[in-house]
Amino acid sequence: MWTLWIFGPAVEDRFGPGRFTLFYLFCGVAAGLAHALANPPSVVPALGASGAIAGVIGCYLPAPRQREARRAISTR
Repeated sequence: MWTLWIFGPAVEDRFGPGRFTLFYLFCGVAAGLAHALANPPSVVPALGASGAIAGVIGCYLPAPRQREARRAISTR
């Protein structure tokens, strides 16, 4: 949850609160489905927010590069 507290606000600012919530839920469901497809005979439930948080971090990582690209293009 610490990483969500760090990276979440930047992604939420980009998406807005409603779209961020939908994105977060989508990432959580996608991670659960990926777990189920990757290991079908597993009897261990996939609970938690790690997949959703990984999606938020994955969305955050390209942001600094995009800002640098925009800055480089606007200064020319």
